[in-house]
Amino acid sequence: MAGKGPGTTTEILPLTSIRGVAAVWVMLGHMLPDILRALGNPQSSQLLSNFAHGNQFAVDIFFVLSGYIMLVAYGFHVDPPRFYLNRFARVFPLHIVTLGVAIAGFYLLQVPPDPVANAPGNLVFYITLTSAWIGLPPAWNQPAWSLSVEVFAYIFFPLMQLAIRNFNRSHALLCVFLLCAVHTMVLTVIGFADTGIGALLRGILGFCAGVALCAASIHPIRFGPVIAVVAIAFAAAFNLYEYAIPAILLLIGALGVNKTGFFVRVMSTQVLVWLGKISYSIYLIHLPLLMGGGRILRKIDFLQSPSGQAIFCFCYIAVVLVTAHLSWRFIETPARAAVHRLYRKTRKFKTPQSQSSTASST
Repeated sequence: MAGKGPGTTTEILPLTSIRGVAAVWVMLGHMLPDILRALGNPQSSQLLSNFAHGNQFAVDIFFVLSGYIMLVAYGFHVDPPRFYLNRFARVFPLHIVTLGVAIAGFYLLQVPPDPVANAPGNLVFYITLTSAWIGLPPAWNQPAWSLSVEVFAYIFFPLMQLAIRNFNRSHALLCVFLLCAVHTMVLTVIGFADTGIGALLRGILGFCAGVALCAASIHPIRFGPVIAVVAIAFAAAFNLYEYAIPAILLLIGALGVNKTGFFVRVMSTQVLVWLGKISYSIYLIHLPLLMGGGRILRKIDFLQSPSGQAIFCFCYIAVVLVTAHLSWRFIETPARAAVHRLYRKTRKFKTPQSQSSTASST
């Protein structure tokens, strides 16, 4: 069997923190116009603009990290009903809430609708997170396009479990290299697509590479985090994110197995782990809050000055973090707990024979 024996319930704190960093990166990318106005010169910082443009690259971090964590959490035991129920509980409750808030905000604030994306007949695809599958553009709550891609990738996870559990470490590493190469090629040819075949390829390639990376990871990679962070910083400085997929894999692979080191300590701090825990809420709620808050607060004359824009940015970030924490506490966590209770109840109705059969297949 390949890998280090995934399937553990132990949380890998640095990987939790990476989710938070990626979510904040996405948020800062969407805040770029406000940040530049706060600096007093909208054209003042090419470096800052390059960094903000990495918010699409941050989504690829989510894809790879998701595949890695799925194998850590579920191991090689294939149980599709449990997996899909847990994924439904993780993804859909908050998505439905934020989508409803976004739709209400569009009408209350009288945002001009997109005749294609916001057509009533297409709403079912955004609700069911299948919009990217049929090539619809991001709409209503735009970050949810990546959830559509993520749900598509989840379909293949049980198949990946079946395939990867018979691989040795060398075969798993070969899969990582091949998937990384194809992922990089897709980004250089198609770009950071957010719908259709390009987006689905980004998601499935990153997700499967994460699964294979987890299966191949055994020994600590001492300088892996340093090399990866330097490579990502270089990509950010020169806006060359399409070539930084190997750096994502190196960073996640190293932090997944390393037990000591500067980056492990930093990424295990309480603040960053907390950001990781609320990262899904940050990701889904930040844009509706930005659009709604921006349309309202731009009517206040004081906030149009650079100092006013700076106040708006700081207040907005604080509101997002507080709202995300409340969302995580009162929407995400209860929803997952409810589904787990449902799963346990359904298991109780199994006959002793079926329970024995299930245990023997684990």
